[in-house]
Amino acid sequence: MDQSLRAVADVLATTPHVMSCVKDVDGRYIAANRAFAERAGVGGPGGVIGRWAHELFPRDLADGATRYVPRLVTAVIVFLLGLAIAKISEIALRCGFSSQAHFSSAFKNSFGMTPAAYRRASGL
Repeated sequence: MDQSLRAVADVLATTPHVMSCVKDVDGRYIAANRAFAERAGVGGPGGVIGRWAHELFPRDLADGATRYVPRLVTAVIVFLLGLAIAKISEIALRCGFSSQAHFSSAFKNSFGMTPAAYRRASGL
């Protein structure tokens, strides 16, 4: 597990009473906390990793969850930029963008500044 994903997993582990998870751009879970794993009916967070919502939940619940994936990816991007432990190009590729330029353009359209400017404004 690389450093940025380990940091996300550490944050999820510190929120035991709130169901938390993160999906990759394909919709598979890449991190989850114990509360989420318990709700999914698997033994622990490791039982969630690499699976899709429809494998863990009833169809109506799984379909509703997929509507939130873009927001989760945005939250992960902002979180990783705030940690300043990953290069912007690495974050772009990890979150499914074809290039850093495409990522920077999409980020600027959403937040009004580039990822680098966001990182500088965060004091990192």
